[in-house]
Amino acid sequence: MHRLTVLLLLLWSSAAIAQDQLPAMTEKAWRVNFINPGVELEIPTGQRSTLSYGVGVGYIPAIKGVTYGGPYGELLYDIAPFFDTQYKFFYSLNRRYTNGKSIRGNSANYISGRLLMVGNSLESNFYRYTNLYFGLGPTWGIQRSIGKVHVLFDVGPQFVIDTEGNSGWFPLMLQLNIGLNLRQ
Repeated sequence: MHRLTVLLLLLWSSAAIAQDQLPAMTEKAWRVNFINPGVELEIPTGQRSTLSYGVGVGYIPAIKGVTYGGPYGELLYDIAPFFDTQYKFFYSLNRRYTNGKSIRGNSANYISGRLLMVGNSLESNFYRYTNLYFGLGPTWGIQRSIGKVHVLFDVGPQFVIDTEGNSGWFPLMLQLNIGLNLRQ
């Protein structure tokens, strides 16, 4: 047991030292998004992690458990304001840097934890039990900055709960953002 503890401690400390020596680092970025129009601020929290805050108006799907009604056989839509927070861990940042690829604007693949808050519907063809609900879940994503243009795609399951306690799962929440980097 003692040897196993020493081995685990040695592996953990070498990984921590290696992370301190990474040449690649995340950076602060302001963005304007055109798909699901809004603004986003990404703030570094470590060499390979950021907190991302986004606010805007977007398409929200119907989620069983927190929504009801709507036309049968048609695309159900809800256009509503949102506040999106993500903690992103960029696992490919150092590899991209050492391979000579751009890491500007935190261009890398990531895993994240997301908290999404959705407000009152502006336009919808179905009903929600309340005007406010929250989504929480993990995501896998990829983001790239090509000059001033920013592209982000992420996907993951989401647990959704409203203010009355109604809840449901959305198995595959997708996010696509195309926009401009304002400041890096």
